[in-house]
Amino acid sequence: MDEIKNLLVNTEEIYTSFSDGVFMLKFKKNIFDFLTEFEHRDFISKFMKNVKSCSEISIILVINEPGSFDSSEFYKKITSSTKKYDTISNINFREVNILNNYIKEIVKSPKLSIVGLQGNIITPFFGMSLAFDYRILSEISTFNINHRKFAEHPSGCLPFFLQQYLSRGVVSEILYEKDLITAQEAFRFGLVNHIFPVEGFEEKCFDRAKELTSIKASVVTKTKKIMNYQFTDLENYIKCEADLLREQIH
Repeated sequence: MDEIKNLLVNTEEIYTSFSDGVFMLKFKKNIFDFLTEFEHRDFISKFMKNVKSCSEISIILVINEPGSFDSSEFYKKITSSTKKYDTISNINFREVNILNNYIKEIVKSPKLSIVGLQGNIITPFFGMSLAFDYRILSEISTFNINHRKFAEHPSGCLPFFLQQYLSRGVVSEILYEKDLITAQEAFRFGLVNHIFPVEGFEEKCFDRAKELTSIKASVVTKTKKIMNYQFTDLENYIKCEADLLREQIH
């Protein structure tokens, strides 16, 4: 139980809890501050490594507070910063690089992972969500394809993961033309497993996670190893994305 105690935190940016084999990580509203400061870049990777090595944890459940992955939070970060180096490109570079480290840990985790998303979800967090084994949206949630507003390429490994689920033609329409994908559209595309009501959303996500704890760990580990074979190029993709972002700040 000491392993679990060391993983329980409650800060301005994140909150964690553990119950019935389900470890929950909740992102709060000022997560952009957390993801854009380099002193935090190793925290999530180390944290996730500790989570995946803990034998008491069967399921990783990640949930965001409504509004925390919204474009308004990103705008707030840009406009409120007084640091000379905090241009849009610099902030985006730091955020995406830290987020991509998190994505790598999700994919490599031997445990089943679930993400429950609420509110409007901007491009990089849309991409992040596709790294999880199960995805759940609240009924009024939307994926906000906002990278074009900043004249940036889609980040958070979104092009990489979308092409695992959809044809290149459909992915092109989404990345070049679409501004919004509703929860219902995402379900029809096969990008999410469940749509839950807003009321009691977190509890329903936890209940779904708890159902999955009955699957034997050996089954999960071996199945994920086979399924993740399609992600063998992820490291090269992340390097390519990092190089593109680096070009924008020089």
